[in-house]
Amino acid sequence: SEPTLDSPKYTKPVVMTERTLVKAKTFWNVNGKEKESEETSFELEIPELIANVNAEVTPGISRSYYKDASTKEKMVDLGDLKPKKTILTKDLSTVSFQNEKMFALRYNGYIQIPSDGMYTLSGTSDNSYTIVSIHNSKEIESKGDDEVSKVIPLKKGLHPIMVDYFVGKKEGEYSLTLEGPNMPKTEISADLLFTSK
Repeated sequence: SEPTLDSPKYTKPVVMTERTLVKAKTFWNVNGKEKESEETSFELEIPELIANVNAEVTPGISRSYYKDASTKEKMVDLGDLKPKKTILTKDLSTVSFQNEKMFALRYNGYIQIPSDGMYTLSGTSDNSYTIVSIHNSKEIESKGDDEVSKVIPLKKGLHPIMVDYFVGKKEGEYSLTLEGPNMPKTEISADLLFTSK
């Protein structure tokens, strides 16, 4: 239908589960006379949700530590290197490395998605370089202070996640947040992270 002043006003996000044609107009008042813009329309495509995986897991995530793996000017594939140490940790925190330089970390495990939907993954890096992959597909690459985000359609359940974190000649830090259906934007917490048994 054509949008009018009598059309419903939406003040909250609208959930759409199928391909939808969206129509919109702007209305305003000038000296007591109602004005309106030309109609704008666009077709909204609903992407296919990425399937989860079946895996026997336990809480926590694997963290591998690499010394002198890179500088900020040159990154390497951590998969080609042997880590100095690999442990099971509860979350993605780098607090214990906040005074260290010239190193890299690789977090590898699963993230538990609570319900089907569109999830916004956002990363911010400070004097560091971060790559986040879901299902072995690079989703965000954060190289500076500006936040980098990606909307990903995910099915409820477990999804492989890998985070590569590089620090060069200056002390660095980063944050990684997730936002989705009934989930406000917040740092990825320990209760969402798992590793293979």
